[in-house]
Amino acid sequence: MQVLTFDGKGVVMRPEGLREGTRKKAEARPPQSPRHGSHQAKVNRNRMATVAGSYHLDRQIRCPRTVVRQFAPLRLVPPHQTAAPKPVAKRLGASLEKPMKAVIEASFEEGGRRDPTHQADWVAWVDGDATPIDYIKQAATTSGVAVVIILDILHVLEYLWKATNTLFDPDDTTGAWWVVDRIEQLLQGQRSSLVRCLRRVATVKGLSPTQREPVERCITYLTTQAAYLNYPHYVAKGYPIATGVIEGACRYVVKDRLEITGARWGLEGGEAVLKLRAL
Repeated sequence: MQVLTFDGKGVVMRPEGLREGTRKKAEARPPQSPRHGSHQAKVNRNRMATVAGSYHLDRQIRCPRTVVRQFAPLRLVPPHQTAAPKPVAKRLGASLEKPMKAVIEASFEEGGRRDPTHQADWVAWVDGDATPIDYIKQAATTSGVAVVIILDILHVLEYLWKATNTLFDPDDTTGAWWVVDRIEQLLQGQRSSLVRCLRRVATVKGLSPTQREPVERCITYLTTQAAYLNYPHYVAKGYPIATGVIEGACRYVVKDRLEITGARWGLEGGEAVLKLRAL
């Protein structure tokens, strides 16, 4: 299986290193009081670095129940569980200079060199952002390869937990088991049932419109990303439904070096450091 994965990580830049639109917004900001300078938010000071990863991965066919156990409270994973396959021939890259579309296209070119006859299944993980999804589809069409796009279930979990913390008291262990049941619904392909359940519980608990906002955001996320939530198919085919590779890359390639205290980067210097980090 050929895996492609992408993400973005903001880097604080010197003014001349910002993209034009961001620079104009930064210049239009009123001066901040020196008294609060150390607490200023990094607004209009970031340039997004696009991080890309590509590697091979063996299949791991599982049933939904096996996957659900990994999300149970206290991580009740059976001791005999088979270890997950490890990425092979992993290649990471990041760029501040190149636009996201160019980085994604370069990754597809790398994939073509690895699998020129397209014998492997190509899989791309996303977090739900529409822009990289569009670029992935365009690059796949240009490359003449079929790509399975999977929404990382950990991003779904973030929305589910925010909704759950609204529906249940944080100290109530019922909420944790409720999340596990909702994940099982997703893994069995019952997205519509999950949406109805969220709405029903919010109504039964009599939440105000403000209190319902996390629930509605979760519902909107599940609805807009429905095309990439076919977890029963992914699990049956042996595709992983969560990956930490790209999050790790954002940390080790970008954050650990370019986010050191007080750092402000120029475009040329930041790009050079990212290339060294990737190597």
